[in-house]
Amino acid sequence: MSTPTEAKTRKELIDPALKKAGWDVGNVELPTGVSDYALYRPKGQGKRQ
Repeated sequence: MSTPTEAKTRKELIDPALKKAGWDVGNVELPTGVSDYALYRPKGQGKRQ
């Protein structure tokens, strides 16, 4: 079993989840202006713990 790396984790777990959520993970253009990171949870998809 190989040791997990940040790159492998992103490729196998994070990127697929972002794609499923509608993100364009292939877009490498940097955002301009103020950016804020938030997790998107559609209505009715669980509650914050």
